[in-house]
Amino acid sequence: MRSGEGVQTNPKESGKPSDRMTDYLYIVLFLLLCLVPFAGLALGKHSGAGERADMTGFPSVTTADGGVNLEYLQQAGDWFQEHFAFRQELVTANAKLYSALFHESASDQVIQGTDGWLYYRDSLADYQGTDLMTDRALYDIAHTAAMTQNYCSLFGIDYLFALAPNKATIYPEHMPYYLRPHASGQSNRTRLASFMEQEQVAWLDLSERLKEAKENGEARALPELYHRTDSHWTAEGAAIAAKEILSRLHISGKDYGSAEYVVRKDFSGDLERMLYPAAARPEEEVYYDPSPSYGYVDEVESTFDYYIHTVSGGAGGSLVMYRDSFGNAILPFLAEAFESAFFTRGTPYTLTDLYECDASAAVFLRAERFLPEIAERPPVLEAMPLTDLTEETAREELSQINAEMTSALEDANPYYSRIEGVLEKAPKSGERIFAAPGDGSLYEAMPLHRKDGKEGFVLYLPAEKTEKLPDTASWEIYLGSKTVVCY
Repeated sequence: MRSGEGVQTNPKESGKPSDRMTDYLYIVLFLLLCLVPFAGLALGKHSGAGERADMTGFPSVTTADGGVNLEYLQQAGDWFQEHFAFRQELVTANAKLYSALFHESASDQVIQGTDGWLYYRDSLADYQGTDLMTDRALYDIAHTAAMTQNYCSLFGIDYLFALAPNKATIYPEHMPYYLRPHASGQSNRTRLASFMEQEQVAWLDLSERLKEAKENGEARALPELYHRTDSHWTAEGAAIAAKEILSRLHISGKDYGSAEYVVRKDFSGDLERMLYPAAARPEEEVYYDPSPSYGYVDEVESTFDYYIHTVSGGAGGSLVMYRDSFGNAILPFLAEAFESAFFTRGTPYTLTDLYECDASAAVFLRAERFLPEIAERPPVLEAMPLTDLTEETAREELSQINAEMTSALEDANPYYSRIEGVLEKAPKSGERIFAAPGDGSLYEAMPLHRKDGKEGFVLYLPAEKTEKLPDTASWEIYLGSKTVVCY
């Protein structure tokens, strides 16, 4: 063989038979694992069968009128995704393996922190100070709150806007080291404060009180005020928040800071269930003895129900609380403090609940991470004609702006028509929006920050009244910072 010539081999002869056999075994094993869900289906083991009412049924190749179902393959794929056998077990196994190898969460909804702490990924932007809301969007929240507060005052109702902080706001020390908060420390929550003060809204940022309780070690039964495997506060955290809310409403509720309690390991964290659906481990929870005293007016499955009406031997008064999931744990403490209480988490919030329930107090409790949604979904609040500013004077004192308008009967409340508009340009922070329907009257509309980033407004009027008004195409829209008496 001449120098420089390499040894040529036959590709068919490369590799030992034992190596090829190992490759074949891996392939067969992989295919067998892929067939496990199908084998389970053949044996009638449907994942989640009977647990969810919204699960789809197996599709038919024909439609109701006897035609060919052109969406059969898509529907069959959706059915399999929901029903394939051992789905939760496989998802859990994948998450466990991912956590062991990479120390990260396999779920796009859950952040795996240190020492067994889990965080909801939806709150990451708040923690890092990214995707901040515009000044105008924050003003929209504050001014809508001011309009709601003014509406409550008409009926002699005490108003309070309470903000429940994200878990990472109170316990940032367990967030992963590579997810650093922004150096400026700016967030939607911190920036909202100045707008609320400017609009003179009665509001409560509960992060200040909970941070104080954390530093002072006020959690007696458990080490923390938030659950490690859940995105919400513990019963102790909720009791502290409830006491602060009642204090702001000048109501003396029971002080659970010195009450007797027991601890049970029976709490199922929402983040743990997302990450390990087949192997979620229970966490400890506090139960006060005696527990808050109240009763349900109607049948209730859990505190997560959309509408809950309670009665108690409280000092008196009637509460209406508009809330999200942070209202679950806090509900017992507030229900006990009022003779009657109505809790709702259906959005948009309908303010007719206030006089229907003869409310003496209205509390709007929302989580920090939901601030963008508040700007996008103002409550159903009936607009009333302004008293000291008319359509005629609006032309002299305000600036007109073009808007694309629509009108529809509000699904959440069939008694109101929803007049909505998109402004041709974004108003400045502090500019209010007024609508003149063409009958000589003038209304102030609630500002609306749309999901597409555009600024708009929404106006609710009784359905029978809008039938007598000119078409929305003839309405005139104005901007101005003039302070007016709303009603």
